[in-house]
Amino acid sequence: MEPQGQEGVLRRTSKWASLGERVANLKEGESIVLEPESDPTDGAGLTQQACKIRSGLNGLRICRTVRRAVQVVNGKIVITRTGNWPMLSAFKDTTISTVRRRPS
Repeated sequence: MEPQGQEGVLRRTSKWASLGERVANLKEGESIVLEPESDPTDGAGLTQQACKIRSGLNGLRICRTVRRAVQVVNGKIVITRTGNWPMLSAFKDTTISTVRRRPS
């Protein structure tokens, strides 16, 4: 078996990653409407799907700073961007300084 180079590796995007990118690219107030995977008249099933989507987006790095609402509206799941989470001042500076020890 030969090792594969970069050109031989296929990069697959999970459904969560592609949905997360779509949510991150929304402007404030814009929405994504998703068709339900189950019967749209089953309110409990739609609510469970919305909870799964909310949890799936919470686990994505790209969505950590995005405020969003995941709701069931008229038998469809609607994800609306409502803003950004404020960045904590402790994490605004991305550079990390290291202390060097002097040889004794």
